[in-house]
Amino acid sequence: MELVAGGDLFEFANSQGLIDEPKCKAIIRQLLKALDCMHRARICHRDLKPENLLIDDTGTVKVIDLGLACFFDSDRRIDEYCGSPEYAAPEVLS
Repeated sequence: MELVAGGDLFEFANSQGLIDEPKCKAIIRQLLKALDCMHRARICHRDLKPENLLIDDTGTVKVIDLGLACFFDSDRRIDEYCGSPEYAAPEVLS
C-alpha cells in the first residue's frame, strides 16, 4: 500500500483547470510507458479512466485498480465487455 496524496487525474484536472502542455506531456508519457509495460506482460487493464490514474505530489503517475484486468493472447480477441459504461464508446454500448 502506498499513499498518493495528489489524488486521481480527474480531481487533478478539475483543481488545475487548464493543464499546461509540459505537464500533459509528462502525464501522457508516463501513462504510455505504464501501458507498454503492462502490454509487454500481456496484461490488459480494461478499466482505464482518469479516476484510475493517481498523481503524487512530484507528478508521478500511478495506474491503479487492476480488478478487471486480464491476461491476453495476441492470437485471440478479447470479446468480454467490462469497464465503466460512462467511458465506453457508443458502438460498444449498441
